[in-house]
Amino acid sequence: MTNEGKGIIVIVLLLVNIVLLKAQVINIESKRMDASKQGWTGQGEFGYSYIQNQSSISNLNTRVNVLYVKGRQALIFLNDLSIIQSSEGDFENRGYQHIRYNYKKTDRLTYEAFTQAQFSKQMRLYPRFILGGGPRYQIYKEDSIKIYSGASLFFEHEELRDPIQVNSNERLNMYFSFIFTKVPGVIIDMLIMYQPRLIDIGDRRIQTELRLDFPVSNYLQVRFAASIFNDSRPPDTVPKTFSNMRSGVLFSF
Repeated sequence: MTNEGKGIIVIVLLLVNIVLLKAQVINIESKRMDASKQGWTGQGEFGYSYIQNQSSISNLNTRVNVLYVKGRQALIFLNDLSIIQSSEGDFENRGYQHIRYNYKKTDRLTYEAFTQAQFSKQMRLYPRFILGGGPRYQIYKEDSIKIYSGASLFFEHEELRDPIQVNSNERLNMYFSFIFTKVPGVIIDMLIMYQPRLIDIGDRRIQTELRLDFPVSNYLQVRFAASIFNDSRPPDTVPKTFSNMRSGVLFSF
């Protein structure tokens, strides 16, 4: 296949999936569910596409978020997988599993502990493991506006390929989250996240994200999201800045 043909396939693939690039930082705030309900609740998102022309292209996206609440305690399970393959080779394979424990100390203060495993072909991660914890504080809450901030310390161990490289670091994670729900069923969520290393603040990651959800039915929602991610010291051959735009359909249970 000519270079021009390969370029057309890549462009079509991006338009069909409405996914440009996925950042290293996982936005947990956008995946939180209503913790006021006791017991199990969940949310799932699934997408698949297939293109057949001079080359075959298939794309699978699945996201499943599950929440269990008992009294002041809560467990959050997050799973995300994206596979894009063609007869010319793999464009993108990425995913993560995230488990988070919450203990609501007061109406405003929550203590959190979390662990995560993540892999990404574009980021050369095979894989990255994270373990950490810290407080989350509700700054402001009205019927239609919620503002949160949080800070946590986590340790990460990552293995990179092409070439092989192993890193172990500690980082401070600080974030600010704004949620607006003035229109019934519509959610506007904005996040700003900052992750510097404790012993070298020049080594830092910054991410901003904006998400819009609106209902189709009692169990079905449409989501649009956009984010920008910057890593001051990414692995070799990995760009410093990534952008991400996507849309999807969510079902709640």
